[in-house]
Amino acid sequence: MSAKCSSCIVFLLLVISAGTILGCSQANLLIPRREANALAFHLFSTPVEHLGAKEEQRIRRTTSAYGLEAGVLRSQLVMTEFGRIWAFVHGRLICIANAGAAACAPRRAARESGVLLGVFSPPNDRDPSIHDFLVQGLVSDDVKAVTVAVAEHGRITVDVANNVFSISASKPIHVLQLVRNH
Repeated sequence: MSAKCSSCIVFLLLVISAGTILGCSQANLLIPRREANALAFHLFSTPVEHLGAKEEQRIRRTTSAYGLEAGVLRSQLVMTEFGRIWAFVHGRLICIANAGAAACAPRRAARESGVLLGVFSPPNDRDPSIHDFLVQGLVSDDVKAVTVAVAEHGRITVDVANNVFSISASKPIHVLQLVRNH
């Protein structure tokens, strides 16, 4: 799947276990070290990366359905093989956004289960079925990999880098397990 997801639509907004999916929204702060440790996401202990005006407007539009009106807080940009992911904090929520969607979870649920989001390309004249599936996630520091199932490939283990993972496939992707360090 290309990094270009402007035609993608949301197909999946997950928290692996029984977490609640909420919306999200950004500012220009660095999380204090004790708070970053409490969050269990090393990514948020690095200096803030500022969203451009267009990017922030797009994320606000994407997350407006969740009722959050304030800006995105403590944003971090992570480049993956399959495109950019913005990770950010909004009050008690931890959120991620890519070019086509956004997802959030309360901090505790994010620490325990991660924040996952997925998109796909809708049917078109060339391909009459949904295709180009992409799942991206933000997971806590103790997660080293994620096990997924992809229809034609079976189980696959995807490495986590900088608290983030991404996987793309032509068939649906199902997140099975977070593989934690022991």
